[in-house]
Amino acid sequence: MKKGKRPIRVLWPRQPVLLGEKIAHIVFAKNQPQYLPLPALRSKAGVVTTRWRMSWRDRLLALWTGNVYVQASTFNHPLQPLRVMIVAPRKEDVL
Repeated sequence: MKKGKRPIRVLWPRQPVLLGEKIAHIVFAKNQPQYLPLPALRSKAGVVTTRWRMSWRDRLLALWTGNVYVQASTFNHPLQPLRVMIVAPRKEDVL
């Protein structure tokens, strides 16, 4: 590894999106090997919800630094609204 370079740690998407719920989900990029398949719930209002899980190391790092970073590929189009949450949304907000 080159001096000054840190390894990139990423979180991985998980399913079911809402723990304890058996709700049919969709998978973005299911047949696109250049992307990570992303299980998600899409509400009638068009809100997409995903769940990501941290390893113990990631949890300790987030606790220590207080930071979570989000990157979104916009392909030079306007950024869509994002919301990063720690607590699961209400079931009625994702259907």
